[in-house]
Amino acid sequence: MAEGRNQKSGGALGRALNPGLLSGITFPHWCSLLWENRFRINLRYLPRALSITLSSVANSATGTWEEWRHGKKWRAVEPWAPVFVIGLARSGTTHLHNLLCTHPGLAYPSMIECRYPLSFLTLGGTVGALMKSLLGGRRAQDNVAIGPGTPAEDESALIALGARSSLLASSFARSGEHYERYRYSDGFDKEEARAWIEALRTFCGKLAWWHQKPLVFKNPAHTAKIPFLLAAFPEAKIVFIHRHPHDVVRSRQHAASTVAPLRRLQHGRPLTVDRLIGLVGDSIRHYLRDRELVPRGNLVEVAYEDLSSDPVGTVERIYRGLELPGFEQGKPALEAYLAGLGCYRKNRHAELPESVRDSLLKKCPEWFNESGYTQKNP
Repeated sequence: MAEGRNQKSGGALGRALNPGLLSGITFPHWCSLLWENRFRINLRYLPRALSITLSSVANSATGTWEEWRHGKKWRAVEPWAPVFVIGLARSGTTHLHNLLCTHPGLAYPSMIECRYPLSFLTLGGTVGALMKSLLGGRRAQDNVAIGPGTPAEDESALIALGARSSLLASSFARSGEHYERYRYSDGFDKEEARAWIEALRTFCGKLAWWHQKPLVFKNPAHTAKIPFLLAAFPEAKIVFIHRHPHDVVRSRQHAASTVAPLRRLQHGRPLTVDRLIGLVGDSIRHYLRDRELVPRGNLVEVAYEDLSSDPVGTVERIYRGLELPGFEQGKPALEAYLAGLGCYRKNRHAELPESVRDSLLKKCPEWFNESGYTQKNP
């Protein structure tokens, strides 16, 4: 029993100190964010703010060293056109990304590379051990295994490299409306758009130089930023995964209650279901509008339900649709990974009330119509 209490206490300490989304930013960038938010940090989150401060000082020093030591090398690299997995959060993007990343001929941004994009070459081993203890081995929202070397989404890397992000709203809740506009490509001004695109190209270039392989990225936040992806990489390959709206909203409600506390620096209003429906509906509408910009043959859409029932067949369809080589070469590793998931259990969520289901259908008809979903009955 004492051991259990110690583990729980250690977990609480790790959550309090984990810099999370802001792990990789530099000290000047951190000071700029604090100034922008008038240095308003709630007392409860001061340990996290202190952790970010210490991390930012280390990032500034090691980032300067890495730029001096290797910057010319990775900036001279022209990366292969990456594959981007997009889709609403809780639509299966992580599962699909993990499946694609099993291929030995492909590389992906790892957790440590995404959290510390400026300094992972220098701090990788040291920070990796610390990160392993802070992460706890499983994601809070869905129990998916995570660690310093597992595939991760690149949003924290882009923030560290100077890009604006809607996820900053989860840290600075009082400025939520200000940061939420960065959820969509048309919410950026010209200079902010340039900085975002430059951050993505810089991160891709460094990873391409380091891994010497084509890259596979995943980030739900890119779903409404197709123009930026294409501006950075005109020949980018894009995989959009969709899931039944009811299941996405149920899962997002759970994730909001488990992930948001791990990022907070300020208290803020909880995410209401009406607000959630509005956000996901806007993201879907931006995607449906902008997908027409993707060159023919560079976009494949898949359903989460198909990925769950036939993962190997769905991945093969992605390879065929995007004309990616090497499916048969990577198939054994894919099947081995799937075999290792036998003990994984998905979260179970309560059914949505009828009023919420009706609101979803009314406010997001495109989501249902484009993907062929119908209203579910509990």
